[in-house]
Amino acid sequence: MSDENTARQLMQDWLDAAAASNIDWFEENLLPQFSYLNAGGGRLDKEGIKAANAVARTSYELHDVEAHRISDNAFLAIGRYTGRGTIPKEVPVSDDMRNRYVGGAKLQYSQVWMKDGEKWRCLMLQTTPIT
Repeated sequence: MSDENTARQLMQDWLDAAAASNIDWFEENLLPQFSYLNAGGGRLDKEGIKAANAVARTSYELHDVEAHRISDNAFLAIGRYTGRGTIPKEVPVSDDMRNRYVGGAKLQYSQVWMKDGEKWRCLMLQTTPIT
């Protein structure tokens, strides 16, 4: 599978897991030192993103995806997605981002994926709103 197809599949799996509140997916696919810098100004670690996805009620549509190989064991994925739904107050995002999600927030993202044995696992995610 090409890096771009791998990046697309990993992000689609991520978005599907988030929409389904499938916390086990995040446990299995994020590295212990995972960090998320979100478009709403918050920062979450692995436990924080699991907790956020347990309570948020969202749906997602994945758009453009690119992959850029860093090494044999790492690649950078970048792309865009649209998120819609409800993000509760306990999730650390701005009220602006919470409101954008109601109507459909358009976001750019970047992720670093690292090979852990035979499995790709995410080291970091950063999202930025598209205005």
